[in-house]
Amino acid sequence: SQQRLWLAAEAEGAGASYHLGWVVHLAGDLDTAALRAALGATIARHDSLRSFVVRTGDRPQLRVTPPGPVELPVIATGSAAADALARELICAPFEAGAAPLWRAALYRVGPAQHRLALVVHHLIADAATAGVMFADLAAAYQACRDGQPRDRPAAPQYSSYRDWEREFLGGPECAAQVAYWTKQASGIPSLELPGGR
Repeated sequence: SQQRLWLAAEAEGAGASYHLGWVVHLAGDLDTAALRAALGATIARHDSLRSFVVRTGDRPQLRVTPPGPVELPVIATGSAAADALARELICAPFEAGAAPLWRAALYRVGPAQHRLALVVHHLIADAATAGVMFADLAAAYQACRDGQPRDRPAAPQYSSYRDWEREFLGGPECAAQVAYWTKQASGIPSLELPGGR
């Protein structure tokens, strides 16, 4: 599925069609240094968030960068300007062949009022993994703010799943399942749907 996304993104060019963006409203005291450290810990924990895609011949090849410092600009601005800046951040194109394929910014819109804007390319995350990412970010922020050690068990890595999926799809178990379900569906009549209008 990642290869299909890469091909579709290549065909469409650089646009925001394959961006997943969020703006999280944060109320109360915020430790921006702890948030930046938590973001760095979250990115370091998930190899998919450090991934990018390079062309090798006519095929995409996933590469992973080592963990390193992350950028989280803090911008003091008004509410309407923060909305516009977050839209720009989310819609700005990514270069799939260069890391990172995510961006974040923190907008300070008032005393104890912030908005965290985060965008990732769909090549490295999806809606399901976003829940994991935000849960990890919240746990890492709490640990950083409280001065607790951030040693956490390694996160399941997407590359492990990708390798398993590739092996499974080319293996005998998948072929047996396809044959089974093809046989099961062989007596089912075709469903005629009306064409486009």
